[in-house]
Amino acid sequence: MMFARRHRSASISIGVVLICLILELFVFNYAHWQSLGIGAENSTYTVGKGLRHQTDGSLLVTDTNTATLSFTPNSHVDNVRMPLADVSVPGKAFRDVSRPTTELTDIMRSNQNLHITITADEQGATVPWAFPERIVNSSVPSSQWITVHLSGVSHQLDIHIDESAGTVIKLNNRVTLNSLRPFIFNPLRIICYILILLFTAAFPLLRRTLTSQASHVENRSIWLATCAVALAIVLGAILAMRPWHALRQSAWPADFEYQWTARSILNGHAWIDYPVAPALRQMADPYDPWLRQQLLDSKGENYLFDFVLFNGKYYSYFGVLPCLLLFVPFRLLTHTDLSAWKANALLLVIVTIMAFLLVRLLFKRFAPKTPPLIQSQCALALSIISQPALYLSLTVQATYSVPIAATIALSYSAISLWLLASLQQSRFRFMVYTALGGFCAGLILGCRPQVCLIIFLAPVILSHRLNQVRRQGTRYPWITAAFATAIPFLFAAAPFLWWNHIRFGNLFDFGATYQLTTTDMRAPKDIVSKMPFAFLQSLLMPLGVQDQFPFFTATGFAGSSQGGYQGAYMAEPLLGGVLFWLPLGWLLFSAFSHRVRMHATNRTGVASLLYACLLLCAILLSIDATVTFLARYMSDWGFLFGIASVCVVIMLFNAITDETARRYLYAVIIVLITISVSLSAVAVLMNGRFNQLSNFDPALFTMARDTLAVFN
Repeated sequence: MMFARRHRSASISIGVVLICLILELFVFNYAHWQSLGIGAENSTYTVGKGLRHQTDGSLLVTDTNTATLSFTPNSHVDNVRMPLADVSVPGKAFRDVSRPTTELTDIMRSNQNLHITITADEQGATVPWAFPERIVNSSVPSSQWITVHLSGVSHQLDIHIDESAGTVIKLNNRVTLNSLRPFIFNPLRIICYILILLFTAAFPLLRRTLTSQASHVENRSIWLATCAVALAIVLGAILAMRPWHALRQSAWPADFEYQWTARSILNGHAWIDYPVAPALRQMADPYDPWLRQQLLDSKGENYLFDFVLFNGKYYSYFGVLPCLLLFVPFRLLTHTDLSAWKANALLLVIVTIMAFLLVRLLFKRFAPKTPPLIQSQCALALSIISQPALYLSLTVQATYSVPIAATIALSYSAISLWLLASLQQSRFRFMVYTALGGFCAGLILGCRPQVCLIIFLAPVILSHRLNQVRRQGTRYPWITAAFATAIPFLFAAAPFLWWNHIRFGNLFDFGATYQLTTTDMRAPKDIVSKMPFAFLQSLLMPLGVQDQFPFFTATGFAGSSQGGYQGAYMAEPLLGGVLFWLPLGWLLFSAFSHRVRMHATNRTGVASLLYACLLLCAILLSIDATVTFLARYMSDWGFLFGIASVCVVIMLFNAITDETARRYLYAVIIVLITISVSLSAVAVLMNGRFNQLSNFDPALFTMARDTLAVFN
């Protein structure tokens, strides 16, 4: 029997390999076979007035309207080959990143991407066709052969260079028509084949873990493999964005805010070492963005955007804890600045691992008999929703992501410690874990103060254990647990309140009202009217759809007002609500079923935790939306929504006892989480964000676009 099973698995694997080989050779390389029978190669063309030859053989764009390469083939045209070597575009970067500055210098940036539009006549049309714009990449061979799908003879074919004046284009050879296209093997496609083969090999193991037939070693392997997948998604998104490259070309002062804060702390003061413009000092209200910019423009002066201005000095409004834990020690040890992307990458690795630990503890506490595959899949879902649409991984070069990632790591640590406490029989260990959880929650004040509200999850998580202890005769267990949580919380939070007092003379002033940003943070806000739009967009807003790769796009654009709201509301692109990035969340509606919520096992605390997480979600969303609604704020409460989604899976598992119904539940959970993982991969490619893969790693974006292309 064992031999027959192995023989069947080997046969399936061989079949999968053969199918992948056929797809690669005859489907995805169809253009090679098609090009074998085309006409003679044509490399004769004229260069338009908008392009100028330079001494090194490159082409300089002088006028976008007339930057063309014109062919007169008088024959059928099958393809165009653009042998691109490099593209350099004009840009700006910091003159000196060793200190906060607004001084920029002109540079030429290597872009790798060339945008072209092909127009051509043909026998099948009465007027010339203007084909959709194409991206040619110097590092992706498949993008350099463009099939044009023309009918009959063409007499005129023009290649329009859609680049701004000043762009420099280098070619490896002359542009040609009707070139023989070679076999091109896409690395991402090869990776897809390997993943399919690995899934085929692992499928029997996955089935065993759902039927409790897997060994302890196999169950542990499932957890480790799923955690590795989550880490690969996060780190893959980070590396794809090439943050080290983006920071070298950054012209955004706030990208280096933590580095400059670390220098200030080591110099013995709290303010940023940068002179405030005299005009800004003299303003009665420097926080009015319109008057501020008007005055500075008239004086020829500038200011540090997204910094805090108080009593004539600049400060950072970002939580100082990540600076103290990472940036200050790094500078002390190396005498160099720590890049924000490195700090964020480390924090996101911690967040991912802590998400798996938290889910493991949730199931151990409330539903230990749930199959390990389902548990690990829920952990994968939580690791994704911790940063909705991978927002934090895709903005790693910006300082904004650092305090949010640190907040989530501390929140997961606090909740995990309270779950550990609830599992302890030892009174001493219970108190130690409870106190450590309170300490982690207090540290959040040094990152994102509003998220300190998770302290109210402690009594929800610990209530069942405390009631057990009380029934056993222990006196005042709730009071002692409250002190064990609150005292470490206050002890951890006190230094950050003192930091506020040093800077602004007020323990509870975190400096946000003195921020120099797009809005006046001190002006009264119409809070209530924003709430419907904030809840709609953060929860239910569907993904934007377009008719070209990657087929999804942001639903808003920078500076636009969303939802028809007549006022300052939205200043960043959105990638849809969390219910579209975590469709597992739709199962939350089943948690309100009487049969589910009143099941005896669900009344031991999991239902209360679900409702508490949803309530905190609503409170944090409301707090964040009081000023404006930004995409990154979804990470303040998205992880709580993810915990609530895991809780509803636990509640359904406990309430559904029929094995057939449970198998359907498992299938639904796996499908929904697979959709989340797939959408997260798409999020890396999506357009309309501030940080787009097409801008930061154009070669990878183009390669991904061509992965499944057959008729290009």
